[in-house]
Formats: sequence, structure tokens, C-alpha cells
Amino acid sequence: MVEDARERTRQYIYRIARLLQEKAREFAVIESMDGGKAIRESRDVDVPLAAAHFFYYAGWADKLHYAFPGKQTSPLGVAGQVIPGTSRCSWPRGSSPPRSPAATPWC
Repeated sequence: MVEDARERTRQYIYRIARLLQEKAREFAVIESMDGGKAIRESRDVDVPLAAAHFFYYAGWADKLHYAFPGKQTSPLGVAGQVIPGTSRCSWPRGSSPPRSPAATPWC
């Protein structure tokens, strides 16, 4: 059952990343209209960075056992983060990598 949950989680997070990539142009336009920033920055930096974060955490979904051998890993719950500024689809440039996929901003 745990393996099924890990696989489903990995598939859903990968799907979100692929959708971000597929709809990158629309997200960039919305991000620029919402935040008032240049479309070039949204298109070339913010949206691809958001998709990259989802790909990163989708890869970790089934590797926690290898990262922490001998430890029982379990979900802790939902986390949230409010990010100030005009960029809702990306993390501030100073923080890398983000804390958790649940804290990744939704566009």
C-alpha cells in the first residue's frame, strides 16, 4: 500500500510539472498581468523554475528510503508559506531548494 501511495504521489507531482511546462505561455501571461513584471522574466525564469521544483520533488517521492536508510519516513502534514513580492510562481532567489512540495507556490 505504501508503494502504491508513493507511486501515485510521484505521478501526480510529475503531472503538475508537465502541465506547468505545457501551459507555460499562459502562466507567464497571467503572472505578468498579476504581478506587473516583464513577460520575459515570467516566461524565461519564473514558470520554468516552478516546473523544475515540481520535477525535483517528484523525483524524491520514491527515494526517501535511500536518502535515510534505516529510518521510517512518514508524511508530517500540510505546510504553507506566504511569499511576499510580485512573483507568485517562483521562489525568492536567495532560497534554494524549497522546503517541501506542499510549500511550493501554486500559480
